[in-house]
Amino acid sequence: MLFLGLRATTSFAQYTDIHDFDCFKEGCNPGNPGILAQGRDGNLYGSNGSRLFKITPSGTAYVTFHTFGFGNLPERGGLTLGTDGNFYGTTLSGGTSDVGTIFKVTPSGTLTVLHNFTGGSDGANPVAPPVQGADGSFYGTTMGGQTPRAYKIAPSGSFTRLGSLPGLSSAPLIQAKDGNFYGTTNSAGVCCSSSDTVFKLTTSGKVTVVYRFDGTHGSVPYGGLVQGSDGNLYGTASSGGKYNGGVVFKLTAGGSITVLPCSDTIVKSAFTLVTKRLQV
Repeated sequence: MLFLGLRATTSFAQYTDIHDFDCFKEGCNPGNPGILAQGRDGNLYGSNGSRLFKITPSGTAYVTFHTFGFGNLPERGGLTLGTDGNFYGTTLSGGTSDVGTIFKVTPSGTLTVLHNFTGGSDGANPVAPPVQGADGSFYGTTMGGQTPRAYKIAPSGSFTRLGSLPGLSSAPLIQAKDGNFYGTTNSAGVCCSSSDTVFKLTTSGKVTVVYRFDGTHGSVPYGGLVQGSDGNLYGTASSGGKYNGGVVFKLTAGGSITVLPCSDTIVKSAFTLVTKRLQV
């Protein structure tokens, strides 16, 4: 008689620390490292405090390729790669009114300010980098001004004010398969506020709330969203849920939300998608 011995194995992701920031030379808190974008040359580009940097995927070479003047902070926004090969981002402060800018920067470090926020009807203090839509324009959000709002800007710098938002938006938008943009808003840490939402933004600028978090299904969504292959939106909320420690959720286009249990394998997929979206 033949016996087969089976042993359960566990697979772990491989984590490699490729660079440790030197606060005195490269910047660190309060300018948190932002979202990375991979350039056409294969290198990774990002922001850290008042500096923009380039690093090889192996971490063997790290270069600061642009340093902002005093008062200009890309903060934790990071960069977006445009179809023209340049990178686009925002500063939380600085500019002609000291309430933030939208900029374009080449891989070699030549920076062009595309828009200086005024703090008026165009908004102020953008955190997340703009994302490029299928129409070639970039779409983003602001945190301050007369009201938090969405905007559209062409690579040439032509700026269009879009609809106002139901709360503060700190994560990049995504353009879904239906052509609309989706994002999250929050109330700066206050649980179960009417400002904790997932919203939809049309290319013409109309903002519609898809879902308002109620605490039971999560609250204070700081992170962005990803769209799964099933067409649903996936994301995380930092608070609320069964243990008031946050949730991973699935949301249909019609606004039906499902909190995914920890034992559900789809949580791992959703978490991986969100992590990739926020880090690279």
